[in-house]
Amino acid sequence: MIKALEQGVWINCSNSLNDKELISHAAFLTTRCEYRAVVCATKDKFEITQASYSIHRCPDMSKRREADIPELIGASVMRDRVKAIRNLKDFDDGGKVKELLTECIRGMIQSETYLTSELGYKTREEYEIFWRSDKAGYCRSYGDEMPPIDEWSIYIGAYEHIRVKNFYTKYKSYVILQENEDEAVISGTYNDSFHEMHSELTYNLASRNINAFDMAVIRAPHQACYELSHTAAESFIGKPIDSFSKRETGKIIGGSSGCFHLVDIVYDMVSAAMELPNGK
Repeated sequence: MIKALEQGVWINCSNSLNDKELISHAAFLTTRCEYRAVVCATKDKFEITQASYSIHRCPDMSKRREADIPELIGASVMRDRVKAIRNLKDFDDGGKVKELLTECIRGMIQSETYLTSELGYKTREEYEIFWRSDKAGYCRSYGDEMPPIDEWSIYIGAYEHIRVKNFYTKYKSYVILQENEDEAVISGTYNDSFHEMHSELTYNLASRNINAFDMAVIRAPHQACYELSHTAAESFIGKPIDSFSKRETGKIIGGSSGCFHLVDIVYDMVSAAMELPNGK
């Protein structure tokens, strides 16, 4: 009989709040936890106007609360990115609130592709030239040879369909299943407005060693993204599942020639296994 050891989802949605502001919600829901964060920012300068968080379920129930985060007001999403969040105090033992705030910021950054006029760009091409000005080596698709200037805009359909209310939606999930006495299988999915990935690994519950690993890109903007499918297995198999930091996971999945989104879901999977009570 299959036993579900843990299920979890990360959700992010960035929308227009009013004529001048956008709002980004992020939530983390698992068998044991429920966290949420909200960040609002101006559309023209991407400066934070409001920020708050909620903890409704967590391992230490004394941490439950809902509160504003006035320290973030005025911070620039574009300039500071996650620096302002990194300098905040910890709101919980696992750092999940900071991760959710970072997810809100990432969602806003993904939204900028539909706010080019508010940001002062006359054309999509002008925005694209600015965006890629410092992106050499950014990821596999933005290496020494950049994709065609309008490939991204064509891919997201920006010439035919400009989003004005919902700018970006992201959904990540994992499930840990115990299929027999010795092994557990973790399946992970990444699905957002522009990308879709899947990964699966098997590990031994006693030794904690990974016995099988695979990952695949299902939907992506550039052909180079798909080259990462079914790679990196030799770097995971045989190693303890508890031994991977996010930085190391990123290096294994290609570093600057890899994919942030694959790193996201694979690290979600291994960290979920690490956080299971008593390891199972």
